[in-house]
Amino acid sequence: MKKLVLILAAIAGLLLVGVDSYAQSKKKPQPKFEPMSYKSGKFIVGNNTIAQSQYSNYFINDEYKTVMSSDKMRKAGIGLMAGGSALTAAGVVLVAFGDQDMKIGINSNPVNDDLYSRGTSLCLAGVPCLVIGPCSLVSGIVLYCVGDVRLKRTADKYNGRKGYTYLTSIPGGLALRF
Repeated sequence: MKKLVLILAAIAGLLLVGVDSYAQSKKKPQPKFEPMSYKSGKFIVGNNTIAQSQYSNYFINDEYKTVMSSDKMRKAGIGLMAGGSALTAAGVVLVAFGDQDMKIGINSNPVNDDLYSRGTSLCLAGVPCLVIGPCSLVSGIVLYCVGDVRLKRTADKYNGRKGYTYLTSIPGGLALRF
């Protein structure tokens, strides 16, 4: 009885291997893998630009979170650079006009110190702008560069994982990503 079970199991195993190899030979050719590149804030696969709403179709969960946070980091860096530039320019203008008013106020009638006090207030308003502006400008540059490098690394990671299969969650359940 044991020999019969073993023979049947061997025959079943050989049949499964034969069916599997037959199915492999009849398999349709895999679509060509298109490499991904990242340029100036956009992911490009082949000749197509990927919209942000389609990121979840291309990246697995951890990569998707990295892409989204890096994109936010990059956009925050752009905002900080713009704000820092504006603050720095405003600080330079305020200090320059305040300095002129102070010089005019000192050289004019000493009893009339309105220009001197206005120049002092302009300088006092310009100094914080000259401190905060360059700080936000530098932090914006750092955020932009770090976010950009993380996005480029994610595109490289996408190119490096061709041929792997991932089980991921989608809104309707589970899916295999190739």
